[in-house]
Amino acid sequence: MISTSRTFLLTTSLLLILSLLSYPVLTLNLSIINKSTAKQSSTDLTYCSFNVQVFGQKKMQNNQVVDVLLKILSQCDLTLIMEIRDASGEAIKELLQLLSESKNSAGRKFQISLSLRLGRTSSKEQYGML
Repeated sequence: MISTSRTFLLTTSLLLILSLLSYPVLTLNLSIINKSTAKQSSTDLTYCSFNVQVFGQKKMQNNQVVDVLLKILSQCDLTLIMEIRDASGEAIKELLQLLSESKNSAGRKFQISLSLRLGRTSSKEQYGML
């Protein structure tokens, strides 16, 4: 499901600010960690920001790149994806489908909210909240 919302803009702004402050991955612990096992519980949320750098159809055609993207994206609960440059919007839809089907995703179904395409030149980019 792809949508644009006020919540997306606020969350994107927060994660963009954090990424600019050199916090590439921020974990927000919403529960008490069991000290005896020192593992995070299933209610912990992991927030990430990831600049995919000129993400589009060309990257989606490279299986090695796709495998790395799937591995990275499956590790976070909420991810800000930067520099989506596919005007058709098909590359991000395909990545979302592959991510939901990935063995690393543990059966989770992913959704994405996309910003409007932004930029001063003909090379516009989007930001996505996965």
